[in-house]
Amino acid sequence: MKKSVFLFVTLITFLSACKDKDNPAPDNSKKFLKKVVSVEAGVTTVYNVTYDAQNRILSSNREDGVETREFTYNNKGLLSKVTLKQDKDQDVYEFTYNAAGEPQAGTHKIYMEGALNATENYQYTLANGKVIQINAITNTPEGDMETTYKLFYTGANFTRLTAEGDAGEVNVTLTYGNKKSPYSGFLLKYALVPSLAFELFSPNEMLTMDYKYVGGGPDFSSTVTYTYGADGFPTRSVTKFSDDTDNDVTSTFEYR
Repeated sequence: MKKSVFLFVTLITFLSACKDKDNPAPDNSKKFLKKVVSVEAGVTTVYNVTYDAQNRILSSNREDGVETREFTYNNKGLLSKVTLKQDKDQDVYEFTYNAAGEPQAGTHKIYMEGALNATENYQYTLANGKVIQINAITNTPEGDMETTYKLFYTGANFTRLTAEGDAGEVNVTLTYGNKKSPYSGFLLKYALVPSLAFELFSPNEMLTMDYKYVGGGPDFSSTVTYTYGADGFPTRSVTKFSDDTDNDVTSTFEYR
């Protein structure tokens, strides 16, 4: 599996922050990414971001047109749909909320070569304004699989994920610095999709990630180092992986 947690996968405009002595949240100043340029093994990939008048993300597309990402909101301004397209494949996420604006359920439909290949159904459990558990059922032509995700936080930062189900058990542990995440202007308020873009759940910059399959599997860890601007926002990052399956990824961040 490609380490998609470090890719520019999804950007949402809901900010969720609180004070914590070990991981202090950044101040209230915000900067919004307009471009991310990533280089891996000499190959450069550019993502451009567009917003509406309320600074909500509308699209995050690869400049070469190979990948597109579109975001839709309901009449209360809550994220209701994300559509990811790459060549003939497509992922469609849809979310529903209760009257208080808290997520209740979600679906993820996976299309390959234009045909529906699998559907994931999510049910959310919240505590203290955060998603702490996601029960997922995946429907495929071969049968159904169940997975329970448990999410843990330290202050405002998302620091651990466990996943137990028919496919096995996975543990993910994350650490952070005390500066600003490049995504701090538009973090996910809720962890609606457990497997995508962990760095979008926390206001501080991610430093390390440890990914372990219980009982054996392709474990790996990663370390991210940053270059910061005078305002404390990262301008560049280098991600190094512990195994030999992926090259280092260098990313530069441009803001509005």
